[in-house]
Amino acid sequence: MSRGGGESGEFGYLIQFSILGQLIASLGMGALVVMGYGLILRHFRGRWYEQYASAIVLACGALASMTNPITLQTGIIFDARAVFIALAGPFAGPAGAALVAIFVAIPRILIGGEGMIAGVAGIAISASVGVVFARFAPKRRTIGSLFVLGCMTSLTAASVFLLDFRTAMVVLGSIGIPTTLTSIVGVIILGSALEATKRNTDYLRVVEFNAERDPLTGLFNRRALYQFEEIYPRLRTRKIKSAVLCCSILIASNRSMTGLVMCAATMC
Repeated sequence: MSRGGGESGEFGYLIQFSILGQLIASLGMGALVVMGYGLILRHFRGRWYEQYASAIVLACGALASMTNPITLQTGIIFDARAVFIALAGPFAGPAGAALVAIFVAIPRILIGGEGMIAGVAGIAISASVGVVFARFAPKRRTIGSLFVLGCMTSLTAASVFLLDFRTAMVVLGSIGIPTTLTSIVGVIILGSALEATKRNTDYLRVVEFNAERDPLTGLFNRRALYQFEEIYPRLRTRKIKSAVLCCSILIASNRSMTGLVMCAATMC
């Protein structure tokens, strides 16, 4: 009896390791999500554009993870979508998190099955956790804060209690530890990569701004004028009206005289 119980316990651990490996493999889509997030930050300017575009990228990551599900029973499936949904709150805002939740909930409803209600509830919990974290956590996401978000994301496993109690306990015993570890590790790794991408993009924007501005006045400098010269033919082709005002600030050596000299004002 003891030996049979030991073999049963070892078999249970093997199942949990197998589930954990499959869930972590689903996080591989995170690399493409980080690349897409970086492209969005570089090509979209404006808070709303960035948030909604980021929400679409995270929703695609969540949907992609749903293509590699773990089926415990008919209609009861698990995957790594909670990681992507939870990160929508900090990186796409409350509206973006709601958008991601809707995009992910629709296919889960279409899949149906006994665990459909629990699955939709898990999606709602993940989105809510991300929004709450974004509201109260520091704006700069460190590994420590992301660890907290990962622990909060693991609460999505509680949605299994919408099943009947006996089934819920069996399911929780199989996926409780793997989903918790996947949520914590996935949120830390993917969240850190997204935060690093955001910081790098913000730094590049500051560098570009300073490269095109005069440090004394904050006005466009000669480099910006050269860039305008490059796009000027396209403006003329599209018949877009524009104007250029060139000026120079002369500071006398005795520091007592400052003259502002208008060089040109041209209508294009």
